Amino acid sequence: MKGNGVILAAREEPGEVHAIQFVLEDWGCLHGIALASTIKGARSSANTLLAFECYKRARIKNIQMNFSGANSPTLSDFKHSPVYC
Repeated sequence: MKGNGVILAAREEPGEVHAIQFVLEDWGCLHGIALASTIKGARSSANTLLAFECYKRARIKNIQMNFSGANSPTLSDFKHSPVYC
């Protein structure tokens, strides 16, 4: 199974990052792996914004969402596949 890793970021205009989320996409699912934010980002709902952006991305690509994280059993193909640079 081939997939892509994507980093999404919520930031202000000057470039100050408030939150980031790492997601993996495969042929049928978007997997939310890791989410981190600053205190300011957590207070301003940046995490919710990123979750919504993941939802929109999945809907546009017509794939499912999975926010079980790295422990999702459907990620075994990613965990055991070779890495190509």
